Amino acid sequence: MNRLYDQHHMLFYRKAYDSMEETRLMRRDDRLIIPLDVLTHQALHKEVSCVPPPSIHLARAAMQEFQDFSKSKDYLVNIDNFQKSIDRASKLYKMREIEKHIGQLIIHAIDLQKPFIKSGSVPQEYIFNAHSAEWRNHGKRT
Repeated sequence: MNRLYDQHHMLFYRKAYDSMEETRLMRRDDRLIIPLDVLTHQALHKEVSCVPPPSIHLARAAMQEFQDFSKSKDYLVNIDNFQKSIDRASKLYKMREIEKHIGQLIIHAIDLQKPFIKSGSVPQEYIFNAHSAEWRNHGKRT
């Protein structure tokens, strides 16, 4: 049976984010992993080349900010909260100019993903019963 959805990591590519513990933890935060239907996931990766990884300082500061937000059932709320965290962290006085620019690039790369997430995210109620007839009917493209 073909996969019905993929787990999309908002922060990609894996090799870039797995190079440091701080960015690896950031990438693996479950608030930033979105179930997307397979075709939408493929289209997203064709459109968005990558999300640049932050410096260790920006990653630490952003994750500290992100801890203040609880997990929402709405994927887009989690994404917006992460973007706020990156923005706040990049504006700290101790961040270097390049880190501020990288923060804005991260926010922009995530903005580019939002239309795909809005159109192709799999509702959470279907995740645990993804092989049911209800999901297959819901996920059909016409």
